[in-house]
Amino acid sequence: MSVCVIIEMEGAHDWPETFAFTIIPAEKRPTALQPNREAADQEAKRLAERNPGRRFVVLEAVAVGMQISVPTHVSIEGKTLISGTIPALMALGDADDKIPF
Repeated sequence: MSVCVIIEMEGAHDWPETFAFTIIPAEKRPTALQPNREAADQEAKRLAERNPGRRFVVLEAVAVGMQISVPTHVSIEGKTLISGTIPALMALGDADDKIPF
């Protein structure tokens, strides 16, 4: 599954910066998730057609950072006695279905 968002980039060079991050102004933030790349491409073209001179960028999600459960204590027989969590970065195709998109 490939989820995308579209951002209207006109005037991006004037967007405020905080630390090392550029802040997307509220009126430029995405308001919908596109279910796949094809739908996002079509929507970006539709937006460009209705808003001449403006640029619409398609951003595609490729990875997710999340906590995963791992065994921390295992018996001699190989049974998990205690588990803990660690942060992990996984390609979206490798992550389980708990991701909300």
